[in-house]
Amino acid sequence: MNLNEIIEESKNKKNLPNKKLVEMMSELTDEFEKTKKELIILTQYFDKLEETYDSLLIEYETRQK
Repeated sequence: MNLNEIIEESKNKKNLPNKKLVEMMSELTDEFEKTKKELIILTQYFDKLEETYDSLLIEYETRQK
């Protein structure tokens, strides 16, 4: 079940059995954790990019004086 299916089915949550609710919550939790890990990796990557760029910029600016 993908996220769009879960979103669509959740509109009718009052009529869903508990088993289906638990299944959907489990899938959402897994997706949340996966996305969180990916964001952490991307944030670290972005920080390293910024750090390297800033370092190069400082060196470049010192050479322009």
